[in-house]
Amino acid sequence: MADTILRLLLTIGPLGVLVVGGILVVLYPERAEKTGGWLLSLFNFGNRKLRQRSIRSSIQGSISTFARSMNGQVNGIMPYNVRLNFVKGVDRAELDPEKQTVIVRMRDNIDDDRNLVHSMMAFCSIGVVPQTRQFLSKSMNSAIDVTVTRKLWFFAFR
Repeated sequence: MADTILRLLLTIGPLGVLVVGGILVVLYPERAEKTGGWLLSLFNFGNRKLRQRSIRSSIQGSISTFARSMNGQVNGIMPYNVRLNFVKGVDRAELDPEKQTVIVRMRDNIDDDRNLVHSMMAFCSIGVVPQTRQFLSKSMNSAIDVTVTRKLWFFAFR
C-alpha cells in the first residue's frame, strides 16, 4: 500500500500533490481545518498564540464536520457554522446572521477537552434547532445541549 502511494506521488509530482490537496480543501473545508489544527499542534510548544490557533482550528473543524453530518441527517437541525475567539471575560455565543455563523467567545483553558466541551455548549445554545428553541422549556433546551455535546464528544474521538 505504501509503495503504491509513493509511486503515485512520484508519478504526479509536487504540483500534482498540490492540486489534489487544493481540491480536497475545497471539497472538505472542515476536515482541512481540523487537519491544519493538528499540524499546528506539532509546533505550538511555548507559543500561546500558536497553541490557541491550533485549538481554534481543531475545535472549529470538529464542530463544523459534526454539524454538517447532523444537518445531512435532518435538514435545519444545525444550520450555522462556528467561529471561535478566545477572550479573557465570560464564555458566550452570538449569531452573525449575515455570515450564518455562531461566534463563540470563550476563555482559554489549558485542557483541550474542556475547551471543546465549553465551545460546544456555547454553540448549542444558538446553533442547534434554532427555530424551535423558543417554544421549548429551559430544562428541555439544557437536555438538548448536553445530548448534542455528548454526541459530538463521541463523534470527535471515534
